[in-house]
Amino acid sequence: MKRISLAYKLVLFFSALIFLIISIIVVYFYIGFTEVLENQIHKDLIAIAEGTEGQVLIFFKKIKSQSADWSSDKFICQQTEELVKTGNQDFSRALREHFLKNKLSLDPLVVVADILNTDMKTIASSDERRVGVEEQEHAEGKSKEELMALKYGDAMISQVMIEQESEIAGGVHPEYPVFHSLVPIKSTDNETTIGFLLLHFSADNLNKIVGGSFQVELGALSGQEFILNQKTSEMFLVNGDGFMITPS
Repeated sequence: MKRISLAYKLVLFFSALIFLIISIIVVYFYIGFTEVLENQIHKDLIAIAEGTEGQVLIFFKKIKSQSADWSSDKFICQQTEELVKTGNQDFSRALREHFLKNKLSLDPLVVVADILNTDMKTIASSDERRVGVEEQEHAEGKSKEELMALKYGDAMISQVMIEQESEIAGGVHPEYPVFHSLVPIKSTDNETTIGFLLLHFSADNLNKIVGGSFQVELGALSGQEFILNQKTSEMFLVNGDGFMITPS
């Protein structure tokens, strides 16, 4: 039997040692690089989520400001006060014309505008078929006393929901996500709540914000790089019950 020389054994030993050292170095750097990459991805996702969250919050702040602005419209306040006092439907028709001509035509995001009395019943609307519809669900669990105590500009924003046409008088809503803003209408002396303005908003702009196209429509040069370039990227909003309210 041929004996293996000492030199050959040394070559094998040092070769194995070098291979082991190289393997340890490769594994070490692989683990370190993976950890750095995961941390960077995590930070990037947090930055993207925070940026989107900021846009959504600004959007809803605008909704509240718009609702307060509409509820302080002198014509709306005066006509609502007269309608509540007299029940004269001429005031209801005047409010409808005002909504269609001077309000909804300027903001396509608003699907429907309603005037409710203090019992949450629709007494005027941009769609006359909705007059008489009960809207108790938009009280958000508040009692009549709590609703009457709302101050000027205290807008209550509902969760995003899908309303079926059959659930709305006259089939006003198509079957897509909407949300609502309820804000008190004060008397001309600004002391008494005489009714409520209920605005029905399309949630389509929320989809655009999450998808990055909203800022592009406003004039930004980009906004969808993350969504379009990352094949595994997903971003969507969920409501308080954990259900998706915007498409993936």
